[in-house]
Amino acid sequence: MPFTQFHTGEDEWVCTCGFRQNADFRGDPLAAVRAAGARLESLQWELDAAESAFASAVRGAASAGVGTKALSLETGLTSIEILEILQ
Repeated sequence: MPFTQFHTGEDEWVCTCGFRQNADFRGDPLAAVRAAGARLESLQWELDAAESAFASAVRGAASAGVGTKALSLETGLTSIEILEILQ
């Protein structure tokens, strides 16, 4: 994902968009909080996108005729959870 940050191991955080930030947080104790918060938000965006793609795939399979029981077995979700996605 283009918004995911990672640590290079060289005292630097790098976003795949090209943004770089010094990871030496000794001078600013809140810098670590900001970096962790940004990482958390990036992961939340990824999770939202993954959940949306998952729901879309489940809906697509159901539209193609796959039954609720088969979807439940494949996804590990209960029938009620499958029906909630399909609504």
